[in-house]
Amino acid sequence: MLTDKKLKDFHTWGKNDAKHYVLNKAQEVERGFKNETEYYLSCKKSYAPTRLKTHFNYSDEDVKQAMEHYHEGFYSGFNWWSNKKEQVDSVLQKYEPIFKEAEKIAFNVDVSDIQDGFPCGSVDIYLKPEGRDSDLGKALRTLYGGDSYSAKVCSWSAYALPVKMPSHGQCMRFDERVCEKVVEFLESKGIPTATHSWID
Repeated sequence: MLTDKKLKDFHTWGKNDAKHYVLNKAQEVERGFKNETEYYLSCKKSYAPTRLKTHFNYSDEDVKQAMEHYHEGFYSGFNWWSNKKEQVDSVLQKYEPIFKEAEKIAFNVDVSDIQDGFPCGSVDIYLKPEGRDSDLGKALRTLYGGDSYSAKVCSWSAYALPVKMPSHGQCMRFDERVCEKVVEFLESKGIPTATHSWID
């Protein structure tokens, strides 16, 4: 007989799998999953009855209850996250013209005087803390898992701004110059922006 905690675990695992699918649908479709049902059936293979019985000593009734809770968790999670994703997309769509203009600026920055080489690394742009209670901040936090432990440790990653940047080489100075111009533009549009540097 499974405990209430273990049944809750299966419900949570189902919700988390649904969340992953909704927030990463494009990638999962590329992997061959045409819809949420195909993804659900693939995830269920991890909980194959034979495996649960052999490795975890589940009875037939245990397997039945576990799969019922997983199923309920997955589809309740799918519906909830689908609605949430629509809200996020609506917010990002509002900012899309600004981000597209920022991309044009990024690709037009002259870096011809910079030689590739040391220091190697890259620079990312993200929303400053003072912008995180805005509709954009909340949308980014939802999209990038801002409430997860890893996002709290590397908080900037949960607020990365969706602006495509050119790749000129390994030297960090390329990104520094490009990001400087992009940050200047975004700040002028009322989007408080900062940079995060990576040194390889």
